[in-house]
This record gives sequence, C-alpha cells and structure tokens, in this order.
Amino acid sequence: MAHARDLIYVSPLVRKYNDEEKIIQTWFLAEHCGINTMTAWPSERTLRILREYRRRGGKIQWLSHIGYHDLETHASVVASCVDNGAVGIYIAGDHCDRLVFEGKIDEIAEAVDIIKKNNLFAGVACHPIRVVTECEERHVNADFYMKTLHHDNYWSANPPDKRTVDVRVGDPAFMRGRNTSGQYHDNMWCIDADETIEYMKDVAKPWMAFKVLAAGAIGPADGFKYAFENGADFIQVGMFDFEIVDNINTCLKVLADNSSRIRSWYG
Repeated sequence: MAHARDLIYVSPLVRKYNDEEKIIQTWFLAEHCGINTMTAWPSERTLRILREYRRRGGKIQWLSHIGYHDLETHASVVASCVDNGAVGIYIAGDHCDRLVFEGKIDEIAEAVDIIKKNNLFAGVACHPIRVVTECEERHVNADFYMKTLHHDNYWSANPPDKRTVDVRVGDPAFMRGRNTSGQYHDNMWCIDADETIEYMKDVAKPWMAFKVLAAGAIGPADGFKYAFENGADFIQVGMFDFEIVDNINTCLKVLADNSSRIRSWYG
C-alpha cells in the first residue's frame, strides 16, 4: 500500500512498477549508494525476493516490522525473521498506538521481550508521542523507537482543529481499512511534532524517524533537515530507484551541517 490520500490508482501503480526484478535492482542501487539498512514486512513475497537478493550477493541488513498479533499467535513469523537474517524487529505503529490507548502496554513489553529472546534488536513504533512516554515510564525495555516526525507546512495537512490522535487510533474500524469517523484523510502522521521534539531530547535511545516527508508531501531537503535538526538519529524513507541518488546526496548535505541539532546522537 502507498499512502496517497484518495488517489486509489497509486498503490497498484507502485506495485506494478516495483516488480520483483525492479525491487532487487533498487536494493543493489541503494547498497551501492551507501544505504545499509532497510525495513520490510516479512511476507512470503518479500522474503522470497530477499533470498534472491542475498543469492546474488546483496548485503543490506533488514529490520522486520510486524503487528503485535503476529508475535502473539505466530511464533513462526519471528522464526522466519531470524532464519532470513533480520537484525531486529519492531512492532508496527498502528498496533502499538492501539495497545497504549487500550491500556495494554504490558503486551508491548511482552512482545519486546519475545523479540529480544531471539537475539534481535527490539523496537517500538508509533504515531503519538504518548506511546514513547508510557513505554519509558513503564520501563519497557525497547532497544530503539520509531516515531513519526514532520512539520505541518504542506497543503494537505489537517487543520489544527481537526488534529486528534483519537481520529486515527480511537476508531475501531480504522485497522480494518475503513474510516467511519470521516475525519482522518490519510494525510498527516505527526500531529504532535513540538511535543515529540521536546520529549525525545531526553530519551537516551536511538530514534528512527519515519514519515519525515509526510508520505511525499514535503521535499527531501526540507524533511531531512527538519528530522535531523530536531533529534532523529536515523530516518526511514520510502523511495523509488530514480530518487535514490538525489536523496542520498541531499541527506549527506544535511548531515554535513548539523550545527542546529538539539539532541545528542544515539545509535
């Protein structure tokens, strides 16, 4: 799935363009440009492509992201990640969001323990900063956090009076692909940027920021600069093969001048 607001043709177009051979070519290009880590769902298709990439000599390491229900009911999913060389697993953001809002943070802690018992790095991903604050307060032993971070200076950003995490997380139908509230338009992933920046200053764990381009609404130079200056240690960015070289060069320029950074580096 590609986040594309109401443009329903985009996801099938992306999938059509990124056939299995194109994905392998893209990974090799990324590796050649210095990218050393990617993230992926451990689906049968993804793992098949990954094995072929490895057979051809590909070396990019990978983090798996899975839902809590995968850890809870399918130990084979974790075993598959291990067997296919994952260096870590993080619990997907929508799942962690929902568990925290339902008062089930102990289940996140249990999932983190399961991952670490398999000798993998364990991460917690989320959209609201509340997930990180509660994990820290309850001493959930995550190795790293993944938290959305982007500004709101783009055309399709929700108006301030429409920004509430509950629109996305509190709607029981959201996880089933329906939007019964009518308020969430797949257009904003960090509604608490200021709070996130302030809180993460004192969190001494690696922070991988994601949705730093607001799913394509913010330019790379702008989004990368905002993320690194405001404390992210790493950024997770989806891109096509033809974007890789420019994005890498942009990232290097941003990192060359981090004089405005407000947080120590971790990781």
